[in-house]
Amino acid sequence: MTTQTITMKTKKPYGFWNWGTALVIVFILGASGIIFLVYQSQQMSAELVTENYYAEELKFQQKIDARTHANQLSDSVRIHDDGKGIILLAFPTECIGQSITGTIYCYNPSDSKKDYRTPISIDGKGLQVIQAQFLRSGSYLIQIEWAMNGKTFGTEIPFKKR
Repeated sequence: MTTQTITMKTKKPYGFWNWGTALVIVFILGASGIIFLVYQSQQMSAELVTENYYAEELKFQQKIDARTHANQLSDSVRIHDDGKGIILLAFPTECIGQSITGTIYCYNPSDSKKDYRTPISIDGKGLQVIQAQFLRSGSYLIQIEWAMNGKTFGTEIPFKKR
């Protein structure tokens, strides 16, 4: 008697998909995601708000006192953009005719290259002119710190340059 062996090919119901294939795909996707996140983190800027952040924080009480002094004035510093290339800062009436020293710092939170700093030099009407060409479009925080009659004053004004 002869024995015959019959071999039949059975078709797998899911082709090459099985738990091993799924595991490899999940591993590849996870590794790709991690590589992408590492790449993205390397592209982000990690600069501090100011270059001397920690030294500035030590002067925080002085900033609080300066803000308190500014709030005691009859009016706050106002800002006006005429849209024709001039930004006007109007100081309170107590500042008119006084000897004032200080700085105006236009701080752009998203890009330190857009920051601009200028000394205060108000005219006889209490106005400070800033040429708009020095500020690129974006959101700014105008930080004004000045000294007058032996007191320090400070204020911050949000400003959007178009």
